[in-house]
Amino acid sequence: SALEGKEGNIWFKQEPMILHVCCRTIELGNQLWAMARGVGYKRCGLTKGRNWYTLEVMGSEFIEAPVGNVGAAYIGILVKEGNKRMKSAFSRMKKFEKKLEKL
Repeated sequence: SALEGKEGNIWFKQEPMILHVCCRTIELGNQLWAMARGVGYKRCGLTKGRNWYTLEVMGSEFIEAPVGNVGAAYIGILVKEGNKRMKSAFSRMKKFEKKLEKL
């Protein structure tokens, strides 16, 4: 097999989306921050740059699990849960997109 003789763990990972938006004003940054929180993003932050503000929005759909010595049933559970979380992430992104279109 391709992994024969290899060392280390095999991991199943699903990482959340991260969005960075540069804003000219703090007011716009705060408005976007409130919109992101309003559609369910829990991890949002606004930082000051030289002449701009950066909004960071991060999803919470995260999975990280070792799968090196587990059976197919466990991997199936992880894939099913990963797909469920991915659908949730896409749904939340779509809601955020619709709010942004109304600006």
